[in-house]
Amino acid sequence: MIVSLVYKVTRKPLSVPAVLPRRDTSKDAELLVLRHENAVLRQQVKGPVRYEPTDRFWFAALSALIPRRLWRTAFPVTPGTLLARHRRFIAASTVWEILHAAGVDPTPRRSGPTWREFLTAQTEGSIACDFLHFDTALGSRLYALVFLGHGTRRLHIACVTAHPTQARAVQQVRNLAADLGTRLESLRFLLRDRDDKYGETFDAASAAEEMKILKSAPRAPQMNAHCERIIGSIRREALDHVLIMGGTHARQVLATYKKHYKAHRPHRARSQLLPDSVQQPATVQRLRYAQRPAHPRPRRRHQRVPLRDLSSNDDFPSPTGDGCGQDGTRTQEGAPPPLNK
Repeated sequence: MIVSLVYKVTRKPLSVPAVLPRRDTSKDAELLVLRHENAVLRQQVKGPVRYEPTDRFWFAALSALIPRRLWRTAFPVTPGTLLARHRRFIAASTVWEILHAAGVDPTPRRSGPTWREFLTAQTEGSIACDFLHFDTALGSRLYALVFLGHGTRRLHIACVTAHPTQARAVQQVRNLAADLGTRLESLRFLLRDRDDKYGETFDAASAAEEMKILKSAPRAPQMNAHCERIIGSIRREALDHVLIMGGTHARQVLATYKKHYKAHRPHRARSQLLPDSVQQPATVQRLRYAQRPAHPRPRRRHQRVPLRDLSSNDDFPSPTGDGCGQDGTRTQEGAPPPLNK
């Protein structure tokens, strides 16, 4: 505080031209002498020049008398260094006076729940919306307004058009209220970004349905993470695998994905429940199938027959069945019957 006071007292006299009653010619000549002397000294000094705090103080104070475009040639430091030193010597009370004169009030509360804690506490009463854009196979761009409930994860896709306007967005809020019916009474907050496609009429239509508008910070998509994540899922799971030909085709694809999302998409945040489910489905026990009776397998024609011991005559019985040939003669033991000539 004392340094800031001394700095202000020093700058005031320097800003009065009466303290410098000398003629311009003599002052210019002295400046040329000082510049030449400074250049000679800099040639003799090896390494960077280190300035004391008092030197920095005078540089910052004298910068108010010299136009900013001449700072680079008049001072031995860069203009950025001069501005940094100037800000350093200004007290916090001066900053408060500037903000107060500009009509900027102080922050009413600097401690409280974070944005994540607020969304967690208001999960059942919050719904988010954002615009999904995608390109068709013919090169045109289409837009769709996406609504997602934080607590139930219910998905609503509407307003597939090439020209999104505020009137269309307002109409989609009214359509959402008609689709939800009595479930709209549990919603208290509508989270959106600062896109110009919404406008004040969108906020008024939401307020008519008793929903307070929450705007995310500029260029902060993480503040609307739920809606950003579902838009990414729509792109990865549907739009990236289909060539969209036009608006009608896009509506069919998005309607099909919406049915899949509601009927077959469990969510970890809801304990693996579907968006329209209230309780877990009944567990199906393992079915026990009755064992079929064992039947002998029929032998196939191409199946090999195991070799037997060929040492006995039983393996090659005679046609007559008594071990004799066709003419009744007895054959040798273990030998086949003779062939007819």
